[in-house]
Amino acid sequence: MPTPEPTATPQPTTEASGMTTGTDMTLSLGGGRVALRLFSMLPAGMTVGLWLVDLADYPSPPGALAGDLMFEIRAWDVDGSRLDSLPAEVNIAVSYDDVRDLNEANITLGQLNVGNNQWRTAPKLLIDPDGNFVAASITQLGILAVYAP
Repeated sequence: MPTPEPTATPQPTTEASGMTTGTDMTLSLGGGRVALRLFSMLPAGMTVGLWLVDLADYPSPPGALAGDLMFEIRAWDVDGSRLDSLPAEVNIAVSYDDVRDLNEANITLGQLNVGNNQWRTAPKLLIDPDGNFVAASITQLGILAVYAP
């Protein structure tokens, strides 16, 4: 009887991208820890990407990060021009687990304002500290992080 080949442990996904088709779709990172839900209201032919980023490349948020959850959302229109915002809302949902010394009641999802390098709370925020989960509906693209001020 042949010995089964060992299987490699899958590495967490650090980037995901897709092209909108006029239907709902989801991009996810880190084994599903970060999920970007794109809705059918977005025009077909846009390219949207989601990346984990190097924490050293951006200003720290005003508080402690919940794990390594800093990521970027980018998008390009059908002509390949990079967008600053989307024409319709998308939903970003993040599950976190590394909150050793953080007050989970204060957990937030923030967006970095590249104009002034200041963090602001993402709009339409939903926080579930018992479920270790935050979500927001956004149109503004860029750098986001989960942290506790």
